[in-house]
Amino acid sequence: MAEGVQRDSLNGVLCMLGAYFLWGVLPVYWKALGHVEPLVILCHRIVWSSVLLAPLVLWLRRGEVRALLRSPGRVGFLALSGAAVGVNWLIYIWSVNSGRILETSLGYFILPLLNVVVGLVFFRERITTLKGLAVLAAASGVLFELVRQGALPMAALGLAGSFCVYGILKKRVPVDPLVGLFLETSILSVPAMLFLGMRGMFGWGPGTMWLLFSAGLVTSLPLWLFGLGARGVRMVTMGFLQFLSPGISFLIGLLVYGEAMSSARIVAFCAILVGVSLYGLDSVIGMRRLPGSQEG
Repeated sequence: MAEGVQRDSLNGVLCMLGAYFLWGVLPVYWKALGHVEPLVILCHRIVWSSVLLAPLVLWLRRGEVRALLRSPGRVGFLALSGAAVGVNWLIYIWSVNSGRILETSLGYFILPLLNVVVGLVFFRERITTLKGLAVLAAASGVLFELVRQGALPMAALGLAGSFCVYGILKKRVPVDPLVGLFLETSILSVPAMLFLGMRGMFGWGPGTMWLLFSAGLVTSLPLWLFGLGARGVRMVTMGFLQFLSPGISFLIGLLVYGEAMSSARIVAFCAILVGVSLYGLDSVIGMRRLPGSQEG
């Protein structure tokens, strides 16, 4: 696990960079499916992720899958976590195809700071002064946008909130990421296939169908790379790299698709980036204090 890693391996960093890069450019893929209803895209993503992962997981992790299936309580938590990630995917797909790529990047910049709040409130975790200041900076940015715009960035908060709930549920059932995704998508595949059956699962042209089939690959590949990389990368490095994907998405929304930013949104972004910087600084300081973390 990354907690025991004292130095980053080159392969680990490259795998993590690959994962976060793929997550960052996902808006381009979803934009190519902009003519398809978001709920239909979501259902295809669920079904083809399950189909793609089935042979891999059942070959490499069959014993772990059997053990999980013998525990109804753990399966129940996986069903809940699957529902949470399904909501997250739907918000993301809808946001991208509604011209809100910048807001999705805002949501994933907020996420680590929201996790700090959840840890403090629900798990009684202690937080450092720097992390407290990071949360206050991000909250002030969101509050400023509320006051100036008269509305909260709901897509951003929905993305951060749903993935935060997903993380809480995953804490209750720690499993291999690919195994977890396989079981979650397999559970969700039942209602997804019923919905697609009613709507016409294959009622699109060849180009669109290939893109829909590929939804399983674009979901599973970055997660697989992340799992490989996490074994050889320190937590502090992972903490910094996680901001790569929303940064890439931000640039894509701004430069490729020409999304506009209001003055209130610019101030909110700046405040949140200050919070992210404080969060990163705190991670570096915390890592340097750990025994055995000194270089050389």
